[in-house]
Amino acid sequence: MLLLVRAGQAEVAETLDRARVEGGVGPTGAGGWTPAWCAHGALELFAARTDVVGFWDSFEERDPDDVRSRGSRWGSRWRGGSGDAGDGGGEEDEDVEAGLVAVVAGPAGRATYRTDGERTSGDVLAVAEALVGLFGVRAEPPVRPMPVPLTPREERKIARWEARRARRYPQPPAPDPRTDPTGAVVAAFGRSLGWLDELVEALEELLELPALEPAPIERVVVLRSGDEVGARMGARIAANITGPVRITPVGLGWQVLEPTTTTEVDELFTALTQVVAAAGPRRTPVLALWRGADGSCGVDVAHGDRASARSGWGTGWRGVGPRDTETADEVAAFLAYQVAGEDADRVDLVALRALTRAETRSGDPLVELVDLLGLPPRGLAILDRTVAPDPDAEVVTAAGFWRTWREAVRDDAGYRPVAPRPLRVLGAWATVVLALVLTLIAALAGATAVGVGGEAGVTAGDWFFFFLVLLITVVMAMSAKRRFSRLRRT
Repeated sequence: MLLLVRAGQAEVAETLDRARVEGGVGPTGAGGWTPAWCAHGALELFAARTDVVGFWDSFEERDPDDVRSRGSRWGSRWRGGSGDAGDGGGEEDEDVEAGLVAVVAGPAGRATYRTDGERTSGDVLAVAEALVGLFGVRAEPPVRPMPVPLTPREERKIARWEARRARRYPQPPAPDPRTDPTGAVVAAFGRSLGWLDELVEALEELLELPALEPAPIERVVVLRSGDEVGARMGARIAANITGPVRITPVGLGWQVLEPTTTTEVDELFTALTQVVAAAGPRRTPVLALWRGADGSCGVDVAHGDRASARSGWGTGWRGVGPRDTETADEVAAFLAYQVAGEDADRVDLVALRALTRAETRSGDPLVELVDLLGLPPRGLAILDRTVAPDPDAEVVTAAGFWRTWREAVRDDAGYRPVAPRPLRVLGAWATVVLALVLTLIAALAGATAVGVGGEAGVTAGDWFFFFLVLLITVVMAMSAKRRFSRLRRT
């Protein structure tokens, strides 16, 4: 749920932490309001002593520990990441029911409104009037990053989705917020159709709300260890989402991948990190180092198809709750044992845990992190743009499925021999022998079929067996060739 509390950040964080409510508390805005994305039920902690506004999904009332609430809502909002259900511009998530609740409470009273897009209850006009009175009308719209240019196919898909939505849920024109701010807020509730994210985004456009998320990420680089072939395959797949990706080897077996698109960097690098991690071997760690426009910085970690986690510094947001320290320690353990690898024993785990638990540092946290893990410093230099771009760096562009698959098969992307060499030599020769045996069987089957082709004893099943054996023979021959090629390279 999203809380807006008329109190300072320290007071809000202390109250939530004392009640063992998990979440993140943002910096206090100019109007004295503090945002907090947290677990359901925290509104009553403040309603008796100060003004508080709460927005939450209706399913949070049925199960406050619902994983959708923890991951798709408050967790991803302040820690970063994606996964917001009901996000405009795509199909609605069938696993998440629309339905939101809005409450304005305080010592003077309470107003409540709930809707699922079709059925409503409560007094939306009272809630809208209270919101306008508490926050005031925004003079200028909030500054948002320029959206990523869409392909014609994506534009057509979004247009069809919006047309279907307009036909199913027709909405009257919204009033002008300068002349009728209350009517504009009421219209925003109607256009949200019960989706929390759409309502919050619309209210940010209309009212002087405090910043509800950390500042957007301005620069990012993704570090991946392993062979360059695997990095190229991950970049090729990610380029279909992020646009062209630049790959720069930085030494010690690491490569730096960075999107060349400068818009919506936060969303792009999240996609790049997850795709590159999922495309590589499960043991290949992936790190994303980033810096925000307000001087914040951080690191995201990903491993195979596991969800990524984030550790940030200087964002102005404070983590609260019993699991906050546990999450920071998990990030530190991953960095020590997966990233450092064979040098894990040399990593100062105590200092690393102190770094991931901290919210601010006197020096540059990324410099400290690179030193602790023994990462190549050139990766951080590329992030900070203190070195000129490498003219030999490869820029990988988007490609279709077949081209990506051919490159992966041709280059043996991510292949690392596990079995000892004698066993691999034995397997290669066994494949050759099996291919020869199958060739002999196919020859005998073909000769038999041709020799008695006019007789009733040869059926369609006999011909099917012949061509099946022939196909398997070709596959085995190609496999033998691949095995010997790998032996020569490794």
